[in-house]
Amino acid sequence: ILEALQKLEKAVELDPNSALVRAYYAEVIIDEDVTAFEQAREQAQLAVQIDPNLLEAQRAMGYVWEVTGNYDLAFEAYQNALRINQNLALIHVAMGNMYFNNGDSRSAIDSFIRASTLAPEDVIPLRRIAQTYARDGEFGKASQYAQSAVDLDPSNSRLHGDLGRMHYKNADYEAAIESLALA
Repeated sequence: ILEALQKLEKAVELDPNSALVRAYYAEVIIDEDVTAFEQAREQAQLAVQIDPNLLEAQRAMGYVWEVTGNYDLAFEAYQNALRINQNLALIHVAMGNMYFNNGDSRSAIDSFIRASTLAPEDVIPLRRIAQTYARDGEFGKASQYAQSAVDLDPSNSRLHGDLGRMHYKNADYEAAIESLALA
């Protein structure tokens, strides 16, 4: 991250009007130090001001808001990103996270399903679907999606742990023991 920060600082010096550079800079700043929120927000806002139609600028703005818990503002920025390109799984996962954080499970699941459709080999949307169903107490459905994630990445111990918890909550103790042992 420190090397990325150095390179992005140099890139900003070379081209201070690059929305793309400022968008990436905002994301790296917030990833490196969440307490540098003001600087990250400023860079993301500059990116959006320079080019409001740049997907990366809208995503960076959403990401900065999301990391700092400003979910309503993140939601708005991610919606703007989706208006630019509706076919990026990453943005649908982010939107699903916003719905999830706002307690809208149905919309969260819809967003995660869309992400899974766009990126069928990615376990993250499946994992998030399972977590959403689990939060709502629907452990049977949760275990189905958790199993789908395990099927895609059987060496991932975290996914086995998720599946084990879903089986346990669904009172399928033998399957829970098996999955948790693999975790």
